[in-house]
Amino acid sequence: MAIEEVMTKLLGCMEIFNTIQAVEIREEDERLAREAVIREQNQAYEESLRMDIAKDEAKKAALAEKQREADEKIAETARTQVIFILV
Repeated sequence: MAIEEVMTKLLGCMEIFNTIQAVEIREEDERLAREAVIREQNQAYEESLRMDIAKDEAKKAALAEKQREADEKIAETARTQVIFILV
């Protein structure tokens, strides 16, 4: 086999290798990009969930405060009525 034939085959193999390697690199980049999108979506979901929980807790706290104020008003009215009856 002549040197030219060996070199031709070697260059052909290198070309095939480079083509395969380029495809694999592109596929890896695409996989990494998909994983990054999934991570971002998961982070956005978790943040949204935290915000919903915080909103619900604030709503519960506001309702509890209104109930406490209503109970206090009822108690004050009852005390006023007792004082009025005693006087």
